[in-house]
Amino acid sequence: MKKANFEFIHNRKRNEMIELRVSFDRNTRTYISTKIKVPEKYWDNAKHAVKGSFVNSDNINAALQHMKAKYEAVEYDCIVRGEEFTKVALTAAVQGDKPTQDGLLAFIKEQLPAESARRNYSYGTAKAMQSFCNAIADFEKDWGKTLTFANFDKDALDALDLWLKTKFAPETYRKRITYVKMYVELAIRQKKMKGTPFSDFTITRTKPEQKRDALSFDDLTRLEALAASGTLEPTMQIVADRFLLSCYCGLRISDSADLRRTDITKDFEGNLVVDRTTIKTKTRVILPLHELFGGKPEQIIVSYLKKNTGEYVFPRLSDQ
Repeated sequence: MKKANFEFIHNRKRNEMIELRVSFDRNTRTYISTKIKVPEKYWDNAKHAVKGSFVNSDNINAALQHMKAKYEAVEYDCIVRGEEFTKVALTAAVQGDKPTQDGLLAFIKEQLPAESARRNYSYGTAKAMQSFCNAIADFEKDWGKTLTFANFDKDALDALDLWLKTKFAPETYRKRITYVKMYVELAIRQKKMKGTPFSDFTITRTKPEQKRDALSFDDLTRLEALAASGTLEPTMQIVADRFLLSCYCGLRISDSADLRRTDITKDFEGNLVVDRTTIKTKTRVILPLHELFGGKPEQIIVSYLKKNTGEYVFPRLSDQ
């Protein structure tokens, strides 16, 4: 019994789609779309694979090999049963590809490799998708039923929506309900579902309540007393002094931590002046230290310039 030949080809005539070409003999061939598109310059005709220079090429090639192995297994089953592997047998296998028990979660897991390759998922997004699948499985346990294409109606969506809102932070909830919608739409395009429960459903972006408090002068006075007490260990003393300098000068913590000797100049009277470009906004700031809070920031700077001879005013510390 002659074995069929399985190989991937790049079809530039069909929007640069990669297809699996199955050749049964010299005159009989069939083509199976992978739904993966890659520019022609990134396709290696000799290796029948995506070139390593293309983004996410490893994941794409792994997904292609997985697909090839699946249909080679169909041929192997025919051989074991003593049947001829024909185009009709392969077509039946392709058309019969359905998720286990028409479950939504099974469908998502089945589609993930191709979707990951098509959308060029980063490592972080791939991990997030795995976490998303785990969340759907947990919901089904609590709900007591499996989400299927048949029962995923408005009531099921409302139940899932409420469950996700109670289990996750607003932004995580929004991402996961968006993933659900994405795969429901994919199932509809593949004619596995009729209609969508999302037709009159709105995914809202919930902004967390932000409450920003400012230090009072009493708070500042107590911090100054603590910094001047001599009771702080060396690392905490640096943290306190650096924070106080930020309070006095209106500098972001990142700028006070990055303050360098080259940022310190003197005016014509010999007073210290901070002259630097901020990290976040890339704007120039000029701060006459002797005029701010009675010269307190100048005292801090002078003390550290005497202690340290390195590039930075304050010793470098971990953000922890």
